[in-house]
Amino acid sequence: GSIAHSVVLIRVKDASKVEDYKADILEKVDPRKWICVGVEESEVVVKNKGDLIILIMSKNYEKLEKGFDNL
Repeated sequence: GSIAHSVVLIRVKDASKVEDYKADILEKVDPRKWICVGVEESEVVVKNKGDLIILIMSKNYEKLEKGFDNL
C-alpha cells in the first residue's frame, strides 16, 4: 500500500512575517494532494524555529516533528 508523506523546509527572508507565512501555508495546503492517498488534517504540521518553517504531512508526523523540535 501507499503511504502519504511530504516534508517541506522553508527558510524565509523576513522572520518578522513567519506567523503570516505559516498561516498562509496551513490555509492553502492540500492534505489530499496525492491521487490515491491522503492524510488527515490532524496529521498536518506547520511550525517554525526562527526563520525556518517546516510543513509535515505524514501518518508518521510525530517522529518528524520531534526531530525538528530537537534541532
